Amino acid sequence: MEKIFDYLEGLVNTVKDNGLFIFLAVFFPILLYKFGAGQEIVLDLTSREMLGSKNFYVIASFLFLGLSIWCIPTISIHIFRQINRLPSDKVLVILDRLLDLYNAKPKSDRVRKILQVPVRYVAVFPWIIFIISLTNVYYGKKVMVVTILALILIIKLLDYYSKVLIKSFDTTFLQLKRFWEIICLLIILAVEYVILQCGVSGYYTSLIVFANITGVLLSYTFFLVKENSEDFPDGDPRKMEMIHDKTLYMHGLLLLISGGVMIFYFIKQINGTLSNVSPITIGTMVMSFYILIIELFITSQILLSNLMIKGFADTRFRFRVYRGVVVSFAVGWIVLLFSSTNPHIITQTPVKDQSEYFVRETLYSHFAEWYKKRNHDPNTGDLEVFLVSGQGGGSRAAYWFMSNMFELDNNTGKDFYKNLYSVSTVSGSSSGAMMFLASKAHYTLSPTAKREVVKNIYTRNYLSGALYGLLIGDFIETIAGAFGMQVRDRNYYFQMEEQNAFVDAHKKAGTWSAKDSVEQFFSRDYMYYYNRKKSKYNMPLLFLNSAIVENGKKVVFSPVQLNTPIDTVSDGQKNDYALFTLYEDAYGIYRKCDWSVNKEIPMSACVNASQSFPLINAYSFLHGVGRLTDGGFFENSGTSTTQEIYTALKKYVKEKKLRVKFTMINILNTKTDSDLAVNYSRASILNTVTAMAKNPFTGHEVLAVKQLQKQVVLMSNDGKDRIITLIPTGKYNLTRILSEKSVAKMRNELDTNIKKSRYIFQLQDTMRDKQLLKGFATQ
Repeated sequence: MEKIFDYLEGLVNTVKDNGLFIFLAVFFPILLYKFGAGQEIVLDLTSREMLGSKNFYVIASFLFLGLSIWCIPTISIHIFRQINRLPSDKVLVILDRLLDLYNAKPKSDRVRKILQVPVRYVAVFPWIIFIISLTNVYYGKKVMVVTILALILIIKLLDYYSKVLIKSFDTTFLQLKRFWEIICLLIILAVEYVILQCGVSGYYTSLIVFANITGVLLSYTFFLVKENSEDFPDGDPRKMEMIHDKTLYMHGLLLLISGGVMIFYFIKQINGTLSNVSPITIGTMVMSFYILIIELFITSQILLSNLMIKGFADTRFRFRVYRGVVVSFAVGWIVLLFSSTNPHIITQTPVKDQSEYFVRETLYSHFAEWYKKRNHDPNTGDLEVFLVSGQGGGSRAAYWFMSNMFELDNNTGKDFYKNLYSVSTVSGSSSGAMMFLASKAHYTLSPTAKREVVKNIYTRNYLSGALYGLLIGDFIETIAGAFGMQVRDRNYYFQMEEQNAFVDAHKKAGTWSAKDSVEQFFSRDYMYYYNRKKSKYNMPLLFLNSAIVENGKKVVFSPVQLNTPIDTVSDGQKNDYALFTLYEDAYGIYRKCDWSVNKEIPMSACVNASQSFPLINAYSFLHGVGRLTDGGFFENSGTSTTQEIYTALKKYVKEKKLRVKFTMINILNTKTDSDLAVNYSRASILNTVTAMAKNPFTGHEVLAVKQLQKQVVLMSNDGKDRIITLIPTGKYNLTRILSEKSVAKMRNELDTNIKKSRYIFQLQDTMRDKQLLKGFATQ
């Protein structure tokens, strides 16, 4: 029983004294296990070009994280000594006492004796959590449980035979004394590299799991031996000098590597190549960097101050002041770090031509000109007008939206793109819409090339840049801005990543264009293409839905005036209570603001404002409007804006007696409603949090989809108008990184649906309420 209490006391003390470092170490591995995005990240490790290189860096990063947790911060003593003007002969004395504290073996009664869990367990714990994620994703929970039990058993056996291991090392590697640790670490990395080079097609997942298990066991063995081996016997004056030199070099090397890696990531972010690094590696290395920096400048400095006051009975006032300064520095650093995550202004660029593209037409004048340039059905005399809505959902939504739009565009029976009047999108589908419109504006692709382009764009890793920017990149940019340098946040780099992905995807598909306007589509003002003669009435209106953080209102980027009174259609009398829409006009408000003078808002920045999911993206502050966040926080289907467009245009065509029939196409990437009854469950304090999440993303979304259906029924007296809903039946993760496996699964489902219901994509007229395919229907 006493052993159990000692173990529990050690566990509590370990968390109490090292809770921050434990949290930083396990934060990212737990996220990988808990959320669907983690599954996509893990699956991405088996994709092209990942096995031999990026998996090695993932393994190396977890070894580095373990070393960061485990090492003694010897450099901290030298910093403390220099600032507090202590004699140099105090270094080894302080190190000796510091080692006692780190090993929970204090020599003085003035410092309380503490039972703690051996640090080697904490050092490998994050890696073990990652292995749990690997086995769960690749093989399921049964294999995961067996793997956990096997790891625990092997680790306990290593503990049991520790004396044999230590004796073996003492008779071999310890002959080298100063260098055996470096040799062991290099051997571990070499073994891992060789394992990963032995990949056989079809067994990649097994190889990845085996390499990680081997790595964690080799690392644990290293920590076990290092904690218990002796370079020199106790009492030998050379022992403390050896420990000092080794820990100093190890600590310095870790700091040098971590700082170098952060600089390396910063350069890759600027160059737009950070997507080549796995989010696992970035998350692990950034956490290692924070652990080392916090230990170097904060926790160890506080510990050393307490050690001087309590351990050495040195009550000089300087140590109390120094401790207060360190605590103040820590608070200021934390405040600056957190304040750097969301204060960003939307990306703006200098105006190229002040008078060229800022003027917007009313919806009706634009539709009138657009209508004149279209060819009507020679048999019926009708013009079929397509209004498309896109649901939010990260890269899943983007891939599904763009793929479906290309398939609709492939049909030979109707000119879908020419008769596509508006596209209303939210979040991820806004990206898919931008990519689709950019591709149509610059390329003529074969059906095969279209598939390749979409796959190449959305099997790209957009999470690494966002993660790096959130954890440290925006903080570095904020500091750079204080010195007068140009500040670029993670939103800007994400926009550049999408632009580069678009260009690279078309290059890979063999459809590279030398037109400068390809990049202009992304980098020029949102209204640029809507005021060019060639594209003014050729490119569909792209309505980008966002939400305002400060007041919760919905805001829309619109190529036409949103505040057009609909009563002007009939009698010319303005009525402020009968507007085309009551939603906030993002572009219109901004253009009336003095901050917009001589500035453009790039198309990619407006799309980014629609898909600025918290943390993944920073809020984009738009002058005159507010901070913009993901449009799904108001309504996630895009259909609420389409409904208003339909209502306004339906009134217009009736007044003008135009031969028009409307087809609304809702491209959804997940079910909007559930048929399951809500059963009673015990109330929880988290119920309110659940409601806050479900309200916009589910509640408002369901209502918007049904209101559009209702509006069509009420306003289409002749029954010509219809709604087509395209939705997958499979479940796919919501994330900014899609594995090739998930994309292939979505593509296969789409091909199956096309094969079964080809006439949907040929946009043939069907009965409005006929159910064609489960989850994939025309209504």
